[in-house]
Amino acid sequence: KSLWSTFHKAVVRERQVHDVLALRVVVRGDEADCMRVLAAVRRSWPSVGGRFKDYQAKPKQNGYQAVHDTVLLPGGRPMEIQIRTEAQHMRAEYGTASHRRYKGAAYALPRTMLAGVGAAPAPFRRPLFQRWAYSS
Repeated sequence: KSLWSTFHKAVVRERQVHDVLALRVVVRGDEADCMRVLAAVRRSWPSVGGRFKDYQAKPKQNGYQAVHDTVLLPGGRPMEIQIRTEAQHMRAEYGTASHRRYKGAAYALPRTMLAGVGAAPAPFRRPLFQRWAYSS
C-alpha cells in the first residue's frame, strides 16, 4: 500500500486503516488450501469482526480472487492477511487484476502537492510529510 493511499483513506475518506501492516500468503495448492491457511491464522490471532472478504467465492469485476481477513496482533495492532493461490497471485500481480494496470502512477505525488500535507490532522503530518519529502 502506498503512503498516498494510506493518507487518502485515513484523512480524506475518514476511515480507519486496517491494512498498514499486511501479510500475503501465496499457497501452492487450491482454494481449499487457502481456507485451511486462514483457519490456521485464526487459531493464532483473533479475527476483527466484519473485515473478512472472500473474493474466491465472489471475485471482483476485474477477476481478482483471494481471501482477506484482518487479525489483531499482540498489543491490539491490526494486520490484514491476504491468502491466494499461485494462479490467483499471478493474475493479481501481472494479469487482469493487477493494480499496475489501472493505478500505476496514480499515487506519484508532485512536490507541489506536498504542501497540502500540512492540512492533515497532527498524527499524520510529520510521518507522512517526512516519508513523501524524502521519497521524491
